[in-house]
Amino acid sequence: MKTYASVIRTVQRLLKNLPDPTYMMDLNEQIFWGNKAFEKGLGHDFAAFNHRGVGRIVEKSL
Repeated sequence: MKTYASVIRTVQRLLKNLPDPTYMMDLNEQIFWGNKAFEKGLGHDFAAFNHRGVGRIVEKSL
């Protein structure tokens, strides 16, 4: 599992400042990370969406 955590951290660093909204979700479709553009696009800090399903995030942003 340590290897996966390392890969996730590396990808997060690469995607953090992309101009496009980008997020990561687990196999249960729960979002566990989003970049700055993701936050800006939804108008909320990522903490408001952490570990929520994609459908609930879309509903909340409408």
